[in-house]
Amino acid sequence: MKSALWSLLVLLSPGASGAAIGDALPPQPQILHTVQLVNDRWMQSHPDPGGNDWDRATYFTGAMRAWEALRDPAVLDYVYAWGKTNDWTVPVHDPPTYANVQCCGQTYLDVFRHEGCTDVTKIVSISNNVQIQVERPWVDDWSWIDALYMSAPVFARLGHVFGRTNYWMKMHALYHHTGYERSTDVEGVYGLYDAASGLWYRDGRYVYPNWQTAGGEKVFWARGNGWVLGALVRILDELPPDEPHRAEYEAMIQTMASTLATNQNTNGFWGASILDIAEKPEPETSGTAFFTYGMAWGINRGLLDRATYEPIVARAWNGMVAEAVHTNGFLGWVQPEDRDPYNTWTYDTTRDYGVGAFLLAGIEVARLQGPIVILEANAGGDQTRVDADNNGFEWVLLDGSGSAAYGDTIASYTWYVDGACAANTVSNRVTMGLGTHPVRLVITGTCGGSATSTAHVAIAPGAPLLHVAASDFQDEPDEYHPPSHTVDGDFSTRWSACGDPQWIQYELHGTQQVQSVDIAFFRGTERFAFFDIELSFDGANWTNVYPDGKSSQQGGLEPFVFDDRNAHFVRITGHGNSVNEWNSYNEVVIHTDGAIVPDADGDGMNDWWEADHLGTLALDGTADSDEDGMRDADEYVAGTHPKIAADVLTITLEDGMLRFESRCLPGQYGPGLTRFYAVEQTVTLTGTWSLLPGYERIECGGTIFVPVDTEGAPQRFFRITTWLE
Repeated sequence: MKSALWSLLVLLSPGASGAAIGDALPPQPQILHTVQLVNDRWMQSHPDPGGNDWDRATYFTGAMRAWEALRDPAVLDYVYAWGKTNDWTVPVHDPPTYANVQCCGQTYLDVFRHEGCTDVTKIVSISNNVQIQVERPWVDDWSWIDALYMSAPVFARLGHVFGRTNYWMKMHALYHHTGYERSTDVEGVYGLYDAASGLWYRDGRYVYPNWQTAGGEKVFWARGNGWVLGALVRILDELPPDEPHRAEYEAMIQTMASTLATNQNTNGFWGASILDIAEKPEPETSGTAFFTYGMAWGINRGLLDRATYEPIVARAWNGMVAEAVHTNGFLGWVQPEDRDPYNTWTYDTTRDYGVGAFLLAGIEVARLQGPIVILEANAGGDQTRVDADNNGFEWVLLDGSGSAAYGDTIASYTWYVDGACAANTVSNRVTMGLGTHPVRLVITGTCGGSATSTAHVAIAPGAPLLHVAASDFQDEPDEYHPPSHTVDGDFSTRWSACGDPQWIQYELHGTQQVQSVDIAFFRGTERFAFFDIELSFDGANWTNVYPDGKSSQQGGLEPFVFDDRNAHFVRITGHGNSVNEWNSYNEVVIHTDGAIVPDADGDGMNDWWEADHLGTLALDGTADSDEDGMRDADEYVAGTHPKIAADVLTITLEDGMLRFESRCLPGQYGPGLTRFYAVEQTVTLTGTWSLLPGYERIECGGTIFVPVDTEGAPQRFFRITTWLE
């Protein structure tokens, strides 16, 4: 029923009734909601951000201010799309320094500063354009008062950005000539500023008595004076306190506000003809929005008396919201492009510059009730970790450093994992078991507000490591640091080997898609470590996926990401550190997709093995490619090479003995790697397999006889396992 009543009021006579409007401001969140509503409506109805001339550029001055206050990423994306669409350039015009073409430079410069003043391509066009005016002597460029808003804030920003006062000096010379020295159509009247009224004529044609309202008043166009007041505010935002002409600009704001205060309509608007409301009684949003912006800014900076002017600002804001803002955010009652009060507009008339002025007004009005505080919690997003060492848990970094506070500072961080409080610092390492865990970060500000961000962390079971080997390791009575210490889950242990190079190698269970490797460097915060990360299918042929690696001294597990690649072996080759030649790693975690590469052709041999050893997937395993008496499929099972006849594994039963013969080529599996075998036994095929004592580690090469037919012993089954180290 409430929305129906609103619609009825709109249909009766939106904005034309002149009904009195309250002089109390709504709560700040309500004001900001209206700002967001109006801007969202504009962006949604204008997916093409448009050109770079004065009208659309004025909208973007308001959009950028709205983003600076509210930090809505969609608004910043829209600003960037506009800049990119127009190549961050000013429109082409003759003369090139025509004020209207410079308005876009305000937002270009604001974006440039937002990025840390690093991308000068965004301001080359506008700075070159303005430099023409700065260097030439004449000061009569601004023949109409709209020019003050289009151009003066650009001069002010350039002076701020480059730290050069000559921009401000030239700006004042142009301003002073426009206001006090310019010839008009009335003899003896110079300048467009009328000291008697405290307002500005639009240009020299409208000077009294040449132009008069129907009631005999001077013609002062509302939006034109809004351009002036808005320009003064945006100039002062850039000037330092001791700038010589700052007091002059401040005094002009006070003078204009004093006149405007006595000419406001009861509906909160100012008439398009300021001194003769009866001549154009309909609401006009663009001029009213600029006046609201300027007065609210003056109150917030202590330039205007709050008790006097806040009720005026409140009536203006409440009037615009009640009369001009449609329920869907459309902003009406905006006078179309003109130079005086006398064209026609309605509740359904809008323009981009009107929306821009409304956004500027809304942000300043909201600030009348205190700082605009925006808290943004950032729990870091969803992540998946692989339990690479298969110990049932993973250390996970909860990192809230992406959180932000605008208009406030963050007072506290509270992390919840699986609903329980887990940490109270901006970042912390916690352990999580297998499965998916909901994570929630709650931040609070010093002003009492709070914000929440959620994420999910999945701990996936990793593929077991078949073996860890190293080129060398420190083996002394008090310094025992073998390669296995890098996968024991204990950050107090380590692998260490001195020399350049030294490597540590991990054999995965089958071939998997390797995504990244985390390394915790011993004394990682004190020095830089140098290394390469290599991947291999067979442990012999390697691809360097992370060459010339260097740690960052961050401490803890440090991720090193590369393009996903299938591999059966991962090797880290150390090249010492910035202090000495020791290579020392506390922990290493290999991240994979958790899936073993399948046997797509169903021939019983893993595809990675076929591609690497046979060079094709077309063979079915029945061939004996190296003619050594073993089928290719049997060589796959045995771990031997199907194209190297000297690489043989044969098992036969002779006189109650298991005859085990293996032959390997030196260096066949890579530098320093040797294939080993072990014999396992079980009483039933469904039972537990155990190592046969004395045959736990058989080095490849030679013949071994294993007694298996022992009198009185129960039936047993035997199998051979193999690995590289």
